[in-house]
Amino acid sequence: MALQTLVTGKIIGLYSLPAFTDKKTGEVKSARYRVQLLSESITKNSENRCDFHEVAIPNKHWFQPHFGAIVSFPATQWNMEGRTGLKLDDAFQPEDITVKKPVTPATVKAA
Repeated sequence: MALQTLVTGKIIGLYSLPAFTDKKTGEVKSARYRVQLLSESITKNSENRCDFHEVAIPNKHWFQPHFGAIVSFPATQWNMEGRTGLKLDDAFQPEDITVKKPVTPATVKAA
């Protein structure tokens, strides 16, 4: 069963998983991508809580311009064989990304 949710957080990572061959079917699967987000909230007892989210995405280039920014976008939470995760819907478009707090030159550290 899939559940629609709104994911909000600071983009802290983007990476790709290489193409692979499915051991059961022999089908070659294409490379997969992930965006990593850190969301912060305040608990009832006034403590900071940080949550890490990793979302499967079809194209990392949609999120690269927003690296370091706080963004919000719709995602689907899935559950299969006791595992859960987040992914984008097939109908997702880059315009569905809402930038809550953009990255400014003062917040970007030089490498």
